[in-house]
Amino acid sequence: MRSTKPTIKDVARLAGVSPMTASRVVNGSPNVRPEKRDAVLRAMRELNYAPHAAAQSMRTQRTRRVGFMLPDITNITNAIVSLTVERHLARARYHLMLFNTDFRTEIERDVLAMAGHNMFDGLIALLADDTDRAVAAALDAAPVPVVLIDRDCGTDHDAVYSDHRTAMRTIVQQLAHLGHRRIALIAPSRAIRPGRERLEGFLAAMAEFGLPVDEALVRADDQSIAFGREVTRAMMTGPEPPTALIAGANQLTMGAYQALRELEISIPDDLSFVGSDDPHTASLLWPPVTVIYRNMELVGRHAADLMLQRLRGAAPPGQRIVTVPSEIALRSSTAPPRGWPLRRRRV
Repeated sequence: MRSTKPTIKDVARLAGVSPMTASRVVNGSPNVRPEKRDAVLRAMRELNYAPHAAAQSMRTQRTRRVGFMLPDITNITNAIVSLTVERHLARARYHLMLFNTDFRTEIERDVLAMAGHNMFDGLIALLADDTDRAVAAALDAAPVPVVLIDRDCGTDHDAVYSDHRTAMRTIVQQLAHLGHRRIALIAPSRAIRPGRERLEGFLAAMAEFGLPVDEALVRADDQSIAFGREVTRAMMTGPEPPTALIAGANQLTMGAYQALRELEISIPDDLSFVGSDDPHTASLLWPPVTVIYRNMELVGRHAADLMLQRLRGAAPPGQRIVTVPSEIALRSSTAPPRGWPLRRRRV
């Protein structure tokens, strides 16, 4: 009887690509466009396709490839860390295989499934949602070393964390000393560690310095430019706008700044403004914006080091966590609050 197992030609047909392209994806070649790789991965999942076991068993050498999975390559912090990891791995003669998941957990699960097909020797992951139980289970099942970047899935994989709380406390303290009491926060989603840590650090600091928290001025739901712009406009046109605003991600910083420009709100005369994560761009704004930032090159170096130690068999047993401190670049965007209420300009 003819075998009913799907073939590489079946995968290629369903994905709408050539068998050669499908084979390149299966064999972990980096020379495949992301949209075609995604289509092949979806087809493999739908057909429950796995490479031939005998052929796989013949591959006794390592691939000398490390996968890097991230949700958005256009995010400058992600771009910096991936470039740093690539350069660091290249010195050890490993190649980086990049997977842009577009915030889709099903693609993350597809990439993790590839780990069992000898596609790469290890995986560095910056997950879209570290509360997703299916992704956490796939991480636990991965037969290769995994290093997480600023994500806490409750698994025992090595990780590089950023210390978000200390810098957040310092910023809240500085704003409190300037006389601010109505301080707003826009932060990433609580579905990722940075969102949770920045929110919890903010709330703890507000309580420590005796400042009231207005729930209408605290949002931790997304990290897009559009979300930052929309929420900032709502806060600043509400009945009791804040006198200081902290944007807890680089896209949120850009979105908030755009809204403030549209509303013709003067920084820092009408509002003290603090951004995050992109000190170079923030220094070009007017006035130059104070930011909380992470050294993403250092994060990338630590992630690559943890991975290389695992691949070389030089790592001790058990989970290893490296925590990188966040820093503050003080500039000209904060000042004592103007007399209340703010003098509004027509929108």
